[in-house]
Amino acid sequence: MIDARVLEHADLLRGVSPEQVQEVVALAAEFSFREGEHFLRQGDPADTLFIIETGRVELTTGLNVFGVMKEVALEELIAGKTLGWSAMVEPYTLTLNARAVTATSLVGFRRVALHKLFAERTQIGFLIINNLLSEVGRRLGVTKALWLRELQRSVNAKYR
Repeated sequence: MIDARVLEHADLLRGVSPEQVQEVVALAAEFSFREGEHFLRQGDPADTLFIIETGRVELTTGLNVFGVMKEVALEELIAGKTLGWSAMVEPYTLTLNARAVTATSLVGFRRVALHKLFAERTQIGFLIINNLLSEVGRRLGVTKALWLRELQRSVNAKYR
């Protein structure tokens, strides 16, 4: 059984009252992964939004390195962080891979169940979607920083 108190401080549930967290947790399922286990694959359909309960998760993407596809780490997430938000955004396709860095427990919420809750309990829906947008914006900032660093390298190489 999922302990709602553990999730009250999760980024996704920021601003959601303890009573409302109970309603959200009622929709949840637990997922466990061993150290090193890949559990989300870029390009696969996305139908579950996750909160990390315990452990660490590495987000990666495939990158062509001299003609060989390599998995490159972009970010590492810890307990309380959200992943799999592609489940809430059309076209509902995963944009990154995820791998458990350590033994990891996740709490997952199916998109269909969340949509139903959000339609019935609009305040909960507003808070969670607002928190999710904050995460998307943060991730966009990380991506922009990586892109600008690479652009700067390219410009420096061109004008040496």
